[in-house]
Amino acid sequence: MKRLNFPYLIILFLCAALIVSAGCSNKGNEITIENGRIILAFDKKTGALVSFSDLVSSQVYYDKNLPSFSPWEVELTDSSGTQTIDISDACKFRYRNPDVSTLILEWKKFEDLKNKNFRITAIVSLDEVKQMSSWSISLDGTAGMQVNKLAFPRIKIIE
Repeated sequence: MKRLNFPYLIILFLCAALIVSAGCSNKGNEITIENGRIILAFDKKTGALVSFSDLVSSQVYYDKNLPSFSPWEVELTDSSGTQTIDISDACKFRYRNPDVSTLILEWKKFEDLKNKNFRITAIVSLDEVKQMSSWSISLDGTAGMQVNKLAFPRIKIIE
């Protein structure tokens, strides 16, 4: 059996780490995406929106000094009744950055819901040329549930 050379493994690991981190920045407890025109920051542990700024005009739409909040809210009805959930109800959160201008956020394991396969996935993309962002959301595992309301993206603009 052929043994792998340790220095090559270290180099391979470092290259993989650089590729994974390209386009998004992990600044302490937040993950950001930006395109030179807009910067969005989300809490690394919960997916809460913590900052939204226009870099061209220096306009701050949402500031890190304000409390973070859920970028979505869903009202569901199942056999146990109607309830409203947001990111605080998810026991598990993860994110990934497939390219330099896209962030995929996923919340799952909602203990209060009867359907344990329920999952919410949000995709946030920044336009490469314009000061524009694109937001999409999907709800999976909704068997036996009725979605009454969905608010997304929830962005509280500061005045």
